[in-house]
Amino acid sequence: MESTADTGAAPAAATAEKMRLFLDTFNAIDAKAVPDFAFDDVPMLNVAPPFDTGLPAGVAPEEIHDPVMRAKYEADLASNREKAKRYSFQVGLRRLDRDTLAAFDEYVSDHYRKADEKALDELVNHLVHSKARASALRLHLSTALDNRP
Repeated sequence: MESTADTGAAPAAATAEKMRLFLDTFNAIDAKAVPDFAFDDVPMLNVAPPFDTGLPAGVAPEEIHDPVMRAKYEADLASNREKAKRYSFQVGLRRLDRDTLAAFDEYVSDHYRKADEKALDELVNHLVHSKARASALRLHLSTALDNRP
């Protein structure tokens, strides 16, 4: 899909390639994003050891002398570390999605015209794997191109 806003084959090819890269990026984000991720279920800053230890949250496992309680605490620490990794990754994906969508909108506004909308819609339909994402991108295209000649 080459833009009618560009003049010359090289700029048009580069513009079309960048559009494909945007769509590939959205596909990659969608492949890793967990749709129903619970962003309100934040990992703990400090994990509390078993209550019976009488020790404060964040204490080193070696401070727990009972091997059963220490093992439980170590398992809780490991679980929280994994939760923190997943949480951080999903937050990063959400931020990347937001920033990429803003860049996409700006790029469409700067490099395409209203006359390109049908071809862009077809490209989105062809290259974007998620129907929900394709629908959202078509809406963004329409909005970004509304004030273009």
